Amino acid sequence: MAQYAPQLHDAMIVYANVVNRTLAANESIRDGSKMFNMTKGIYRGALGDVVEAWDGSRIPNFILTGVGDTNEPQQLILIQLDTDVNATLVPLYNIAQEQQVVWNGRATPTTVPACGYTGSECPIPFFEAYRIYVIVGICIAALLILAVIAVILIALRERENEKNRQDALWKIAFHKLRKPVHKTRSQSFTSAISGVSGRSGDQSAILDWKTETDKMCYFYYGNEP
Repeated sequence: MAQYAPQLHDAMIVYANVVNRTLAANESIRDGSKMFNMTKGIYRGALGDVVEAWDGSRIPNFILTGVGDTNEPQQLILIQLDTDVNATLVPLYNIAQEQQVVWNGRATPTTVPACGYTGSECPIPFFEAYRIYVIVGICIAALLILAVIAVILIALRERENEKNRQDALWKIAFHKLRKPVHKTRSQSFTSAISGVSGRSGDQSAILDWKTETDKMCYFYYGNEP
């Protein structure tokens, strides 16, 4: 029974004050609605201040409790309500140490969550918000890359064609070459004399008497040795 004595004490204090107010207003204490109108106020009780609303309900105080570094409960915030249910927040810690005491050294949460309190206000991802522009940009970049590759390939091809063209200027087809017919010295001498007498300046037989080696061979290109 003793554990309920403070609550009984506070209830009697409130009741006695309400009766006095009702009688002072020349109202009947038998009229419950009239007495309810007199309950609003703050009363000094055994368990602290008793705050009563206009309808006779007691207005509580709320205490926000957290867990400190020692894993023990720690009172952080006291929320007090007055007779008009206006809330007052009273920190029970040093404001300068809020990040360490309340959030244990972590970043302080934002006032409004990223997706709002209903979860329906999440920010739109960049790709989803600018999908068309991203796709167009990727296509343009791809076309530019392909154009650069095409220009490089064309330049390399033209360079190769020019090289082949220049090489073709001094290349001689093998089927246009003719190997000399080797003769004896007497035959070569006779051919040389007949060549001099028959065709002045003809060099078609000049290689007939030359001998091939392992490092050199001789051909005629037309009538030129």
